[in-house]
Amino acid sequence: MSDLHELARLPHFRAFLAARIISNLGNGMAPVALAFAVLGLPNATATSLSIILGVQAAVVVAVLPFGGVWADRIGRIRAIAGSDMILGLLLIAQAVLFLTHLITVPMLIGFASITGFLHAIWYPSFTSVAPAVVPADKLQSANSMISGVSAGASILGGASAGLVVATIGAPWALLFDAFTFIVAGALVWTLRSLILPSSSKDTTWQQLKTGWGEFRATRWVFVIVISFAFILMFFYGAHNVLGPVLMKEHYEGATSWAIVITAESVGFLAGAVIGFKIRPRWPMRTAMLAMLTFVSFIGAMALQLPVWAIAITSFFAGVGTEVFQTLWYTTLQRGVPAQSLARISSYDAFGSMLLAPIGLALAGPAFRAWGLTPSLWGAAAVIAVAICAGLAHPSVRLLRSDSPPLPASTV
Repeated sequence: MSDLHELARLPHFRAFLAARIISNLGNGMAPVALAFAVLGLPNATATSLSIILGVQAAVVVAVLPFGGVWADRIGRIRAIAGSDMILGLLLIAQAVLFLTHLITVPMLIGFASITGFLHAIWYPSFTSVAPAVVPADKLQSANSMISGVSAGASILGGASAGLVVATIGAPWALLFDAFTFIVAGALVWTLRSLILPSSSKDTTWQQLKTGWGEFRATRWVFVIVISFAFILMFFYGAHNVLGPVLMKEHYEGATSWAIVITAESVGFLAGAVIGFKIRPRWPMRTAMLAMLTFVSFIGAMALQLPVWAIAITSFFAGVGTEVFQTLWYTTLQRGVPAQSLARISSYDAFGSMLLAPIGLALAGPAFRAWGLTPSLWGAAAVIAVAICAGLAHPSVRLLRSDSPPLPASTV
């Protein structure tokens, strides 16, 4: 409890925490709002949603290697604030076009491209903020607290998403999300002096080469990122495309999917609490085992269990996600020098997301070719194999919390 009190007394941390709460209120609505806004368009199909989400993910992947370098040059906190506020303006434009019935799938693909570009700068910047606003010995507690309040806000947003979409429509949920992005960005902007723009004279390509060398040298990071390339490829397709399609065809549509998403958000909150308390001897072993909850969640959808049963597995998937993220961020922030963190985070996100566009783009066609159940079971099987493959590598399985990452020469 002392960590909570100490963190609460840090003004910069309070401001950053408030920004995450506000932003995630809108983000809790976003998955339900966007999916059903697209599926509600005339002549739109699951493939339309696949293409939109796939394009966004593809742009993220293409830009991520440069994201950390550009974030360093802009200033990482400036990059977060600017990305948030621009995303808010983009969401306002989308919502207005939906409300005026002028939106088209090609327009949404264009918006997805810009959104993907901004996310690619935002992510590596976000990973490196915590070490600037809290002491090193409070990193795990801070990461858990950020995750916890973000999850709590997502719960509120997700719980209201189905009601808002079903009563006044998805565009209004998108407008709310836009408002939260703009306010959150303004709050983060007040912290911009904490991390100044990089003074490095190296070219972009030189910095990319340096970052790649640092990434490859940290073997446990490299192995887990390869595993996650396959985990996220199949999870994103199953979760973001096949899940909404399943709910539309066999359940109560947006209302049912909102229940599942809300349960997942409650799991995020529970996982953050667990992450605050646990101090495993082998953090990455624990983190990867937590990811097996993804398999049970997708399996429950494949079996077309009652919504309440799918929601329970969704809850545990949320727990697993937060336990992994807390242990991952903390181990990364402690084991990687501050000046290298944004660049390594860029390659982390790049590698993890590398195959996600393919998974998103193929989810809709897979549904049409093989049906929901085989597509979902296939995704669950690949995810299980990828998790086990990552755990099999000694640099992951034997990494201890009280020692530095294993050098490449020993693995």
